[in-house]
Amino acid sequence: MDEIQELVDNPYETLTAEYKEWLDLSDSVQRAKLARHIAALANTGGGRIVFGFRDRDLTPSGPNPFNANLYSRDAIAGISKRFLDPSPECVVSTVTSSIGSEHVVVTVQPHGATPVCAKASGPEKNGKPEGVSAGTYYIRKVGPESAPILSPFEWQQLIRRCVLHDRSALLGAINGILKPESRSDTVSERLAKWHEAARVAYGRAVKEAGVADRLVENSVHLSYLISSDEDERLPSDQLLEIAEQINFEMRDRVNTGWSIFFPFRRAPISPYFASDGRTGDDEQFLEANLLSESRTDGTDFWRLSPDGRATTIRAHRSDFWGQAGWNDRRLFSPNVAAREVGEMVRHAQAFSERFSRPMSIAFRCEWTGLKGRSLADPNRDWGPGQTARTESVTSQGEWPFIQLTQDWPGIVAHLIGPLMRAFAPSLRLGEAWVRNESAAWRPIGNQYP
Repeated sequence: MDEIQELVDNPYETLTAEYKEWLDLSDSVQRAKLARHIAALANTGGGRIVFGFRDRDLTPSGPNPFNANLYSRDAIAGISKRFLDPSPECVVSTVTSSIGSEHVVVTVQPHGATPVCAKASGPEKNGKPEGVSAGTYYIRKVGPESAPILSPFEWQQLIRRCVLHDRSALLGAINGILKPESRSDTVSERLAKWHEAARVAYGRAVKEAGVADRLVENSVHLSYLISSDEDERLPSDQLLEIAEQINFEMRDRVNTGWSIFFPFRRAPISPYFASDGRTGDDEQFLEANLLSESRTDGTDFWRLSPDGRATTIRAHRSDFWGQAGWNDRRLFSPNVAAREVGEMVRHAQAFSERFSRPMSIAFRCEWTGLKGRSLADPNRDWGPGQTARTESVTSQGEWPFIQLTQDWPGIVAHLIGPLMRAFAPSLRLGEAWVRNESAAWRPIGNQYP
């Protein structure tokens, strides 16, 4: 519900958020128009329709002047079933904004292996159907607007999502039956080499920068590896541009102003190409080292490879909060840890989408410098006595590509599970906790610095 709350508190139209004034949904034309938006959102990966805002400036348009039953879940489902095939699942919520205005939000689930098509037209005017046209596939386009597919490129994007959905489900079933341990071991070994090579390089960078050695032993290290069909590689000369695009896209989940893979453009902290024999191959990758510039507070060191590997290391951000208990490394924030893992999973999703046929993503997370730290956060009450008695924790896992979109809170919960148990054996921060916590991961809101 927190994500929906932000939509009404900070209205901002995107490809996944459509804002509308109150519609008379007893009117056949308005029902047809709503069906078009539902189809377009479903075919673009899902999204939300928010009612009660003026189109021209996205200010609240006042109370709903129509019968509330017209906006019930059954009523919306009836519109979807009347005009669309297959009918997308829609969830209806009523939300009160921070200024007291009431809004209805329709959450449209993404399409599955079959795209959504209009099966019926709206009423005709001058010989043309209004709202929606039978036999038409709609998607969200820049504007934003809900419009028919007109180009081969637009078809390609939709078909690709359908194929990935079907393929991931099939591969997941096959993997569950056959349990291809040899492949998983290979992925795990490649990721471990990539991960450890970065840690050695980070230690060297810390030494060369002449900063405190404690950074090496008090850090968070997050890595992932994308497995793609036929070991696809992206063009190296486009990798920096891709890194910048991904950095922008992932702000829809985490937007603190300083991401875990931030590609600065100025020397000496701008990314450059490097290679490292410790990774197990001679593949060139993009590397950034913020330790090389003393005038920043940056401790970040990251790598991004054309074949779908990524790793980032940084000091515990909370150690720089400058408050008692934090700057002397006696406290640890699980809220920050979950946010950083959530940001990594979002980064992996965006990077995977650049590959033609991504299959699965393996993750490896490592936290060091934990022993003696107690759970705490300035904005949460964790209570006393939850103190780590181990120096480091490593977690890992591999998931089909499609789950990074549909089940990312579950992935984050799984990856931070061992970390939480290091502080309290019975402590479990599940999927619901992660989803609720994610509402605080965008303090900059809809503004993109």
